[in-house]
Amino acid sequence: MENIIKRISTRNFLEEELSQKDQEQVKNIIDIENSAIFGHNFDINLVDQKFMKKNKVKRIGTYGVITGKPSYIFAGIENDNHGLIDYGFILEKMVLDLTEKDLQTCWLGGSFSRRTLFKLYKMSNDLFIPAVVAIGKKSEKKSFVQNLMGTNYHNRKRFEELYYYNEAYKPLNTIAAGEYYEPLEAMRLAPSAMNGQPWRAILEGDKVHFYCDTMNMTKLHYVDMGIGLSHFERLSKQKNIDGRWQLLDIPSTNKLKYIVSYVQ
Repeated sequence: MENIIKRISTRNFLEEELSQKDQEQVKNIIDIENSAIFGHNFDINLVDQKFMKKNKVKRIGTYGVITGKPSYIFAGIENDNHGLIDYGFILEKMVLDLTEKDLQTCWLGGSFSRRTLFKLYKMSNDLFIPAVVAIGKKSEKKSFVQNLMGTNYHNRKRFEELYYYNEAYKPLNTIAAGEYYEPLEAMRLAPSAMNGQPWRAILEGDKVHFYCDTMNMTKLHYVDMGIGLSHFERLSKQKNIDGRWQLLDIPSTNKLKYIVSYVQ
């Protein structure tokens, strides 16, 4: 839980490249964290400042949104819904590992140049880059954008707003959640686009069914679901909950779209 609490989205990085040691740590994490819920494997690329200079690229992130000289990780994937979930799932596992190594990160879902990355890596037009993760050392100087976002950007919905007991919209309290309290709390703390927290869950016995709070899911909704599910799985493993991901025959409702279940 420590790394989940420690992780914050950093948009202001130091004006220096990652050290050789830090780059090796990033590469090692990329090599080991490539298992996902729906079985996708991605070719994760590390874009460092040296590579950018060599190719005369000044920045990947939109000017003003990201400051300093971070590196980036990303992959080009096939544009299918389960792939988008797995993308968020795998890269967030990397984010939490990087947090443990005292590296700061930030997800960018729209404020980066896909065209630049496609050109740099000569990627097929059949692929799609859902998001990138900026990686670096934090600068204490806040940018105009971060000051504009203010503290509300870090607010989270209450536990009872996100999770239900046996049926939709019957609030689940932290005591009734039992052994799943910490995994669900870890999910509650996960980052998401505009801090939307689209994930919802229904606890049914020793099973947890996960949903998105809208039937009109965008690509970033699927990525966000993967990010949240990554937090849930990490804490489940830490708490020695012996579960597995499974697609069950569960209907969506008019407001909640079924995604996947965690079954013991």
